[in-house]
Amino acid sequence: MTEAAWALVPASVAFSGLVASNIAHSRGIPHYVSRKLAHLVAGIAIFLFPVLFSSPLWPLVLTGAFTLLLAGTHPW
Repeated sequence: MTEAAWALVPASVAFSGLVASNIAHSRGIPHYVSRKLAHLVAGIAIFLFPVLFSSPLWPLVLTGAFTLLLAGTHPW
């Protein structure tokens, strides 16, 4: 598999963390606690970077895209 295809693995892990955090919050867990779940899963996704990628290109693309995604969902 190419590195572009491997980029789907940490992206999927990070996205599943966001989904799990939203589900936890909707079931009554306080926001500050459910956010920690998203942070934990994002950390796991980041630990995959040196295993999956030989260059820093895809980690930079993924973190940049995730930053833009989050910036677009938060008011300024």
